[in-house]
Amino acid sequence: MAPADASVDFSGWMVVVAPAGTPVDVIGRMNREMDAVLKEPEVERRLREIGFYTRGAGTPEETGAYIRDQYDAWGRVVRDIGIQPE
Repeated sequence: MAPADASVDFSGWMVVVAPAGTPVDVIGRMNREMDAVLKEPEVERRLREIGFYTRGAGTPEETGAYIRDQYDAWGRVVRDIGIQPE
């Protein structure tokens, strides 16, 4: 049993992706639109009410780098502990 003063900190992320080969101008527009929506005060407020926070959409390049980093990091964990699909 956890002590009464124990807390849990969990963070995660969500991302919208497009198929490979999607034109760069389409990706750019999707990113700008998503960023604008996520930064609307009412959207931010509603997200916080359900336990989420946002810093906006970031850039497609930042998101791609983050996904690659996570894939590499968690891929190592999966290999190191021998997780196999069922």
